[in-house]
Amino acid sequence: MTQLAPRGPAHDDAPALAVLDYDALLADYRTNLLDRLRGFGPAEAWLALWVPDDDPVASLRNLWDAAAAAGCGAVQLDIGAATLAGIDRGVLLDMAARFGSACLHDDAQRCSILVQGLHPAVGLPAVAPSRPRPPVRERAAAPAPARATVSPYAAAIAEAARDPFHGHLLPPHPGCVLVAAGHDGVMLTLAIEHDTHRVREAGFFGSTDAVTTGVLEVLCRVIESLPVLEAAQHGPARLEAALRDRSAPPPVPGIVTPRAADPAFALPTLLVRQALQRYREHTGFAERDSRYDAGPGPRWRALDENARAQAVTATLARYARAHGAEASDAELVAIEIDIRIVARLGGTLAGPERAAHCMALERALQAEIDPRLELYLEERKDRNKLRRLAVV
Repeated sequence: MTQLAPRGPAHDDAPALAVLDYDALLADYRTNLLDRLRGFGPAEAWLALWVPDDDPVASLRNLWDAAAAAGCGAVQLDIGAATLAGIDRGVLLDMAARFGSACLHDDAQRCSILVQGLHPAVGLPAVAPSRPRPPVRERAAAPAPARATVSPYAAAIAEAARDPFHGHLLPPHPGCVLVAAGHDGVMLTLAIEHDTHRVREAGFFGSTDAVTTGVLEVLCRVIESLPVLEAAQHGPARLEAALRDRSAPPPVPGIVTPRAADPAFALPTLLVRQALQRYREHTGFAERDSRYDAGPGPRWRALDENARAQAVTATLARYARAHGAEASDAELVAIEIDIRIVARLGGTLAGPERAAHCMALERALQAEIDPRLELYLEERKDRNKLRRLAVV
């Protein structure tokens, strides 16, 4: 017998949350026992609106449609291995997300999918198998751009849109919760490790223009392997930094934030933060402050003290010569706290553009050696002997 467990106050004829064993429900229907469900009370009355289908995804679509039509607040379906064998998890999650906030938890034996805030389907696609992810990266033609973006991001967005490697539905991942966030038919799906809360894989679909394709492709690249909280809080800033052409002027004066920099960042910001909310709803994840720090990469960690100094000195010298200065005008003073590079600038590098050179030098160190390196200029000491004695 199908077990329904309403939680919370009833709404019309439906519970706030109905928990169903889908396989048992389907078996009941197929053996003409659906009329029994109508006799178990008002919480189950809306099931009389459901008509199963031979296609399992279409059957589930009909069930969510019936629940939404009856005003049911939320439905959780537990689906067994026999039914799962015929269902692509990405297609299932995409379908569920058309009816409300959806998340999916999968293991070897069963799948649990929760849809909250049920409403009539939005942008409901035809039920069809998903495009399988190719084993080897294949170049894909870029979709025709529907709008332009400002110059510091245009080149990187166009390049990413030519090869949307993450533009696919996600396969099942043992030990992961699949969560989907959508807006205007564009979907972002994350496979999040339940134990570590890290994003194991990200994917998107539904994009119809090159700008959306490009920004979502790069978003997926930068948030994979990050904790989901870090991805939601700082993923948009990482995205903006990954796309910006540093040789071009900043997009806005002062501090550059994704929100202020370009309208293209609004959609990825919305989707990744919605995905975090779906994950919270499904798992009870409650952390609010991200303290994530990946630290330096393996290449930097493998270098000894002398090798690190040589690598930094070489980058400083290349930068100085490229800007018309002597190699000695950018000098390494010390490497502190593993990633803190203390340098001394002289000659033309110490002139009015000193602050700009400092920022550009840090970017060069990060690009050539390790993205976690930080550059600090040597502290200037007071050369007046009388003032120093007075302080003593």
